[in-house]
Amino acid sequence: DFNLFIQVVKEFLKALGQKRTYSIHKNWYSFFGILWGIPIPIVTIGIDLYSSGLSITASNVMKIISWNVNGIRAVHKKGFLQWLENESPDILGLQETKAGDHQLPDELRAPKEYYTYFASSKGRKGYSGVAFYTKKEPKKIEYGMEIKKFDDEGRLLVAHYDNFIILNVY
Repeated sequence: DFNLFIQVVKEFLKALGQKRTYSIHKNWYSFFGILWGIPIPIVTIGIDLYSSGLSITASNVMKIISWNVNGIRAVHKKGFLQWLENESPDILGLQETKAGDHQLPDELRAPKEYYTYFASSKGRKGYSGVAFYTKKEPKKIEYGMEIKKFDDEGRLLVAHYDNFIILNVY
């Protein structure tokens, strides 16, 4: 029933705002995010249709952030690592990093709690580039799309996880 679904969404958003968790009983619904046209599960909520009240819970919640930094070394000077610690995303995709990992200080290349992956321009220094910072190690990382023109510019990283694949494209 669509009205029940709307009520659940409202209650769920209210619960997130109050940082509360509700108990779960029977029927499950999933919210999906769309990433390059591919639905990925972001939140699963449960609904108890058999009690007098509505109860929901959030599980499998992931915080995924994408950010065109226009230079990773520039944002590093402006407090990037403090921001990363405060925001604490499960997955952070950076675009236009303009540096290879070999050009970065250790604390930026491998911050605590994160696995990092970088694709940078092979020909033009200070040009393009993408990076992933991820708390959970992916099952597999792919660099590029097997098109030399784009792969030489460091424009794509693909991270494979158990239940989804995420692309970081610039």
